[in-house]
Amino acid sequence: MNIWTVPKASLLPAALLGCLVLFTYTTLQSYGPESTLRKFHGSLHNIWSSQANNKGIPMTDWNLLRTTLIEDIGVPGGRSDQDAMNLIKRVVLLYNAGSTYSLARMDRYPREVRIAVLYQIKSQPPTPMVWVVDKPYGGREWKINARKTLSAMSVP
Repeated sequence: MNIWTVPKASLLPAALLGCLVLFTYTTLQSYGPESTLRKFHGSLHNIWSSQANNKGIPMTDWNLLRTTLIEDIGVPGGRSDQDAMNLIKRVVLLYNAGSTYSLARMDRYPREVRIAVLYQIKSQPPTPMVWVVDKPYGGREWKINARKTLSAMSVP
């Protein structure tokens, strides 16, 4: 008798469990406050890179950036929330300095998460910034609250 023989009936539950794990992982991979911050930084970096190369603003990245913020940034060149644009300008200044970022500590509350993000510029000490990500009532997605984030940055 071969010890590697597996009854065919046990393969079906294993396959179903594997599919369930893959589905759950791919579904929840882009969900949560950490993912919102990654989307924000990724889309803003793509926009910044395109602008630096004189290629214009990619609308897919702009629209993705818009979905990460509670405040409306409108369309390029149009009306936008001043707090949101100030927050974007701060991160662009860090990108101009050659900064990279990493997520650090998180404080979780039911509908709000405060995330410490460390911005590293080569051999300099990291610059921390506290980001506030909210889950608006009635909404299912986490979004960056620019007003609260700027307020958290200004507290000594």
